[in-house]
Amino acid sequence: MSWTVKHNPLLGIIEVTLSGLHTATEQRDSVTKRISVEKETGTTRTLIDASEVEEFPSVSQVIDLPSRLYPELGANRTSHIAFVLPVSETARESVQFLETACVNRGWNLKTFPDRKSALDWLTDNTASNKLDAGDKRSRT
Repeated sequence: MSWTVKHNPLLGIIEVTLSGLHTATEQRDSVTKRISVEKETGTTRTLIDASEVEEFPSVSQVIDLPSRLYPELGANRTSHIAFVLPVSETARESVQFLETACVNRGWNLKTFPDRKSALDWLTDNTASNKLDAGDKRSRT
């Protein structure tokens, strides 16, 4: 298994760690577990650290998440998901496509180059964070 999911009550987040060759099956299984933990704990903020991922499912496989799997599993649309990008360029492209697909379908997933910036965004409860969630109003 190239993934773990755990609740971090101190930070009030769910932490998902992905590594190695992350297959489409592992992707589906880790998402299912993450959503289950969200429901069990009432936590709506998730940090997904994929910095150690060498291979990520293809663009054609990741589109299934926001299009079918999230709704099917009853994922919470108010959840915030901070996704730390992989180093591998191919894997990074798939994750960036996932971000676009999620945002286009009303899910709040944002990618980050490192864990610190992802955590900063995830734990920031200011109005600017809400605007990042897809609200296109001016920040002035």
